[in-house]
Amino acid sequence: MSLPKKILVAYFSHSGNTRLIGKAIAREIGADIEEIVPVTPYPLRGAWLYLHGGHQAKVGVAPPLQPALRDFVDYDLIIVGTPVWAGSMAPPVRSFFQLAPLEEKTAAYFSTYLMSEAQSLKDMVAAGNATSLGERGFKMTRQATNDSVNAARQWAKELLG
Repeated sequence: MSLPKKILVAYFSHSGNTRLIGKAIAREIGADIEEIVPVTPYPLRGAWLYLHGGHQAKVGVAPPLQPALRDFVDYDLIIVGTPVWAGSMAPPVRSFFQLAPLEEKTAAYFSTYLMSEAQSLKDMVAAGNATSLGERGFKMTRQATNDSVNAARQWAKELLG
């Protein structure tokens, strides 16, 4: 396989874990980066976040997003990241897939999680509808974060290998 010419890492991050992994991947392979940002932010913590965000993830809500800074058409490989919410991708990532169709693209997918990646990666592959180079979940507990960042860097190199 020839190396993709232009690579983008696009991610939604609520707590900063997915941002940390996304930036590590982008730095490792020299990719551009795009944060997926909903128009209406989710609450930082508390029951409302888990009830509202988890419900949206379970029923497939796709909230409106702030305009992207980059034109996704310009990229050969798009690496998409999400935190796991209620066992699936976060709702803003679902919106991203609706706004940035990847049918003609090559993509890779990653998730960050505390307990399990559950269905998140399978849901992303289905929603992305692109040729997938790979999928990977990264555990983001206090003890596992450094190992996950290192694993993300290694995974990024393997994607291009």
